[in-house]
Amino acid sequence: MRLRYSDLKDQQLRSLTSLSRRDFEALAEVFSRRWQHYQEHFTLEGSVRERKHKGRRNAVFASDHEMLLFVLYHYKLYPIQQALATTFGLWQSTVCFYLGLCERLLVEALDELDALPERDGTRLQQVVASEVRLLIDATERRVQRSGDATVQREHYSGKKKRTRLRISSSRPLGGASST
Repeated sequence: MRLRYSDLKDQQLRSLTSLSRRDFEALAEVFSRRWQHYQEHFTLEGSVRERKHKGRRNAVFASDHEMLLFVLYHYKLYPIQQALATTFGLWQSTVCFYLGLCERLLVEALDELDALPERDGTRLQQVVASEVRLLIDATERRVQRSGDATVQREHYSGKKKRTRLRISSSRPLGGASST
């Protein structure tokens, strides 16, 4: 069994990627442009292309939509590479290679759509001030515990066994995502 975009119903697509078909199609349009640009200027391995790109008969993915589904499925479910290979009918080494490539293309596409998480605090304040409702998602990341007592107090509350740093991102509820 090979997972194909064309075989998915709307509910299945949402379950596997967290995107509606409309949102997926909008992202796929930009993702496809980024992929075409990459193919025109670089070889599959990332070297600068010397000759004009011609389509491949033995392409790994049948379409750009399947490439996007591949990387979004990975982000949503985060399966081990062997399971991802089995799901998409690939070899594990091919999965490893294409994950790196597709992740770079996805970041470029999200950047073009201005949909990457905001990293600049001043810009984040401007975006938050303009929104009525905001969804905030936070996660904690382990940090090295400092030997200095004053620095240690900043990061360690004494409530948990491990020292962690809280990282959060936010996006407006409802309309288009601007962060």
